[in-house]
Amino acid sequence: MGFFNIFNSNNKNSQTPINQTASVDLRKKVSLRKDIILDEVKRNNITATTARVVFVLDHSGSMTTMYKNGTVQDVLERIFPMAMCFDDNAELEFYWFDNIFKELEPVTADNLEGYVQKVILSKKDHFGGTCYAPIMTEILNRYGRKEPMNIPTFVIFITDGANSDKPAAKKAITEASRYIVNDIKNRI
Repeated sequence: MGFFNIFNSNNKNSQTPINQTASVDLRKKVSLRKDIILDEVKRNNITATTARVVFVLDHSGSMTTMYKNGTVQDVLERIFPMAMCFDDNAELEFYWFDNIFKELEPVTADNLEGYVQKVILSKKDHFGGTCYAPIMTEILNRYGRKEPMNIPTFVIFITDGANSDKPAAKKAITEASRYIVNDIKNRI
């Protein structure tokens, strides 16, 4: 494993095609966003690494409108190209959280179109409060302890507001930071 140049033609992630059954407009948007990411990486001389890319999204009551009006789907379509470029299997692992959390099926080129409607809203799960600690602890346990790999895990954590569990969240962030420091030391 280790570092590699994402412009290397052997990098499967940079060559991942967008699902041919997706709408032409979505394929164009995702392809353009992927190209923008690759251009930025190249322009800034960033030596990219393969990573696990995980998306963690607020599912609290205050987010209900954003799920229903297409905002969350749009954000997902903007973030997914990063997974296409960097993720070890070109998937975006997806969790939502409120008072609890739920792991959903990974986002792929095959299921990106309409993902929010088909995978999230169709289940009619209750939108709850906002607690960060349970999902942070799950991510730490899964990727730091249960399934450690020799590649980093890039977690995109999006929320629209304050949480009700500040002391527990602070503790979870502090614990997670130890993994970052240890990872940096191991790479030096």
